[in-house]
Amino acid sequence: HLRRDLEESGHLTHEGGRWRWSTRTELPPQGTLHQLLERRVRRLPAVARAVLEAVSVLGRDCDEELVADMTGLPAEEVAEGLAGLVAAELLVPTFERVRGTLAFSHEEVARATRALLGGDRLALLHRQAARVLTNRPGVAASEIATHHEAAGAGPQAHEYALRAADAALALYENDSAALLLASAERNAPSLEALADVRVRMASLAEVAGRYEEAEALCELALAWYEEQGDRLH
Repeated sequence: HLRRDLEESGHLTHEGGRWRWSTRTELPPQGTLHQLLERRVRRLPAVARAVLEAVSVLGRDCDEELVADMTGLPAEEVAEGLAGLVAAELLVPTFERVRGTLAFSHEEVARATRALLGGDRLALLHRQAARVLTNRPGVAASEIATHHEAAGAGPQAHEYALRAADAALALYENDSAALLLASAERNAPSLEALADVRVRMASLAEVAGRYEEAEALCELALAWYEEQGDRLH
């Protein structure tokens, strides 16, 4: 990435089989890898940068169809953008055989790309990711829940976190289920929903032998049910 940064900025050229450098005084100041990657991202053409931003928020291997759905760009522009990013060694092809997919050459590239996004833009892309992945077969509910939460869509994050928790519990993945229920608790759209998820969390804590935690969660839920006159719960 350092070599590509110097080439793109014109400080390193290859002429007649030889490398030529700018004078030392013209070279960019020493910086971190993160700063170097941000410079590379900022130089990208608009379409290539839009594609890279979408892929960085998706956080998964992607293909042209997925990126086109995320960005709303024409297929030919997406293909051109992806090809440019591969040529720049920011994305690399994977070995997925069914359909050609691409991934980041390094997670630091994705992190630097996301760091350049403003809060509103980042939330918008997470909303897009949640929408696109919901309509894509085989995507885990936990992944969709993560995007909804990052987008600030609490009710949807709550719904998909509960779905994912149920799926995890069916496979006896109690630790994963606990994390998903915590997400559902953070995003509960109402006090009734909050009480319900706390009962679920208490049940899981009891199974894990965390009895004090289970009791505390039950008392929080009971306080709500008693206030509502809900004798059944």
